[in-house]
Amino acid sequence: MLTLLLSGDVSLNPGPVKNPCTKCQKAVRKNQQSIQCDRCDYWTHRVCIGISVDEYELLGKSDAEWVCEKCGSHQ
Repeated sequence: MLTLLLSGDVSLNPGPVKNPCTKCQKAVRKNQQSIQCDRCDYWTHRVCIGISVDEYELLGKSDAEWVCEKCGSHQ
């Protein structure tokens, strides 16, 4: 058990997920490709919305608005 704790992979008391993905509810980390909803400001993993790396990079370079599924369903 000590080896697991020293690896940094396991926390004794992880608490609530910080920045949960709007689709899978797992944490969105800085090193993961993700996109922020322009309405609610929540994050979604790129892979969870099924866009390619090329589409992701184009979206990041554009001024286009991106809206998550939850906000888009309330139109």
